[in-house]
Amino acid sequence: MSYSDFKDQVLQAVPIEVYIGRYVSLKKAGNTLKGLCPFHSEKTPSFTVNPEKGFYHCFGCGRGGDLFRFVMEYEKVPFPEALELLGRFAGLERPSSKKQQNDPLQKLFELNQTAMQHFTGFLRSADGRPYLEYLQKREIDTDTIRDFQLGAAPEEWDWLLKKFPESSWNDLIRLGLLKQGKENRKPYDFFRGRVVFPILDLRDRVIAFGGRVLPGSDNPAKYMNSPDSPLFHKSRVLYGLHRAAAEIRGKGRAILVEGYVDVIGLARAGWGNAVAPLGTALTSDHLQLLGRYTSSIVCLFDGDVAGRNAALRFARLVIENPQSGNLNANIVLLPPGLDPFDLARNLKFQENRVGEHLELSVTVARYFLYETMFPGNFAAHLTGRSPSPGDDSRTLLRLAVDYYSGKTPDWYPRGMEKRPALERLLETLGALQAGPNQHFLLEEAARILGLNPTELEREFSSRRVGQRIPTDRRIPGQIDRPRAESRTSVARMQSNQDPTAVRLMRTERNLLLEILLNPALVARFHQQLGRLEYSDPHSELLWRFLEARFLTGNIWSGSELRGFDLPADTMQVFIQALMSRSAAPEESRPAEELNAVMEDLLLQHERHSIQKKIA
Repeated sequence: MSYSDFKDQVLQAVPIEVYIGRYVSLKKAGNTLKGLCPFHSEKTPSFTVNPEKGFYHCFGCGRGGDLFRFVMEYEKVPFPEALELLGRFAGLERPSSKKQQNDPLQKLFELNQTAMQHFTGFLRSADGRPYLEYLQKREIDTDTIRDFQLGAAPEEWDWLLKKFPESSWNDLIRLGLLKQGKENRKPYDFFRGRVVFPILDLRDRVIAFGGRVLPGSDNPAKYMNSPDSPLFHKSRVLYGLHRAAAEIRGKGRAILVEGYVDVIGLARAGWGNAVAPLGTALTSDHLQLLGRYTSSIVCLFDGDVAGRNAALRFARLVIENPQSGNLNANIVLLPPGLDPFDLARNLKFQENRVGEHLELSVTVARYFLYETMFPGNFAAHLTGRSPSPGDDSRTLLRLAVDYYSGKTPDWYPRGMEKRPALERLLETLGALQAGPNQHFLLEEAARILGLNPTELEREFSSRRVGQRIPTDRRIPGQIDRPRAESRTSVARMQSNQDPTAVRLMRTERNLLLEILLNPALVARFHQQLGRLEYSDPHSELLWRFLEARFLTGNIWSGSELRGFDLPADTMQVFIQALMSRSAAPEESRPAEELNAVMEDLLLQHERHSIQKKIA
């Protein structure tokens, strides 16, 4: 068959709407099908597919073409690879060319394919029964074994060696299937006494293998992967991506786990969008690879110390990634002693129950900040708790969400704990290339510690240029009584000279009075109040204090003001303000009126802030 004939055969065998429908939810619209464009972000569908003409077109971004063009643009591959991908999808064998026959890599792919067949055959044999029983005990059934093409290698030094002619040995050494013996002795098998996991590329070609010893083995290397080869570079490959790519796009996110078995367990539970790095920490190449398919990643690592450290490395990688502004990255913190496969198995591989656990995640920023400033605190928080099968594990996941969201009162940082926490953070951030994330991280850290964000950024910047500020090691932005008085005197001087500054200060204090007297308003106006650039230090101090109470569920009433742990001058400012207010009970004011008052005050603040900047 000629090259041109094969192309026509592929087009006849693969309806354009069927293939594109794997990635885009298409709905009937007259003679065409319509859906959200996979090439740009949109809320109203402008992407159309015309099955009769065999073309697609997006009226939003202008992209369009035939099926081959779609594969080339979506998979980011040249035409020959697009043709081969579609041929594989249709179950058609592409006619070989002289170029293919002379391609040295083609021979390596074929050797890997043959090796995989030997491994899968051994697993099905009588001698492979111990390896099959191990998989069955882990509830990896026959269908899953077949789908993932799992195999095994016996505890022999030359079992695979004897399957190939001597003329192939050098290539098998290049692939990492054989190891060269010392002093030019005969090569020997690399994988011995292991369950074998084939590693495939995005074109379903075998590029490498992973292996796991059976329980009870005295081999210290529990897992091992093929070394890097002409076909395989572990820093740029994710296990399971060849299967998961379509589902990652369909579900809108990728699940990142630690190992092959975790990928398999989640797939059994209906979460086929899981992938894993191979014997190496996640790299920027891995993030870039996943970015082709989704902007949302959930990290689901083991609940042990190694898993938590891996999650922290993941958080740092995301923070340093220049494209992370477009990335929604979260971490699910499994309880100690639980890994993703066990989680899926405990939940009877039920998709909805696993999904409930995946929703209990924390942002990489929060995880990074807490683990950097307070290392080991959360692990200590879980001391004495252990997961139980089933939904009990969700209780511990909620504890993690509450802790990293600042909702666990027992762990809210206070007093002298702040200085060492701050030192750890500034030292770590100084060594990172956080780029555009730096400002956000410092703001979040200030919010967690109850500090002044501007002064925290100032200290961080001074350290970057080698200027260490405070000799008394006062925490930046920590406002004790003398400091508050100093700032107040400055505010008074400005107020005497600038009527706009006076109005701004009064507006801020009125906002805080409303919050003080009506705690329920915080839930509605939390974001706006958190973003305000406070000119009045007393208002900012009271807001940070009330926000911390709100986030920990410790709601207040106006009568509690005298008992607040605040500087005396700040207390006096708001006690006097309360006394000057109308004696009418605040509870009698309807919610609509309170909301309107808050919105009006926020608008006033915005207007006064602009006027002050212009002045």
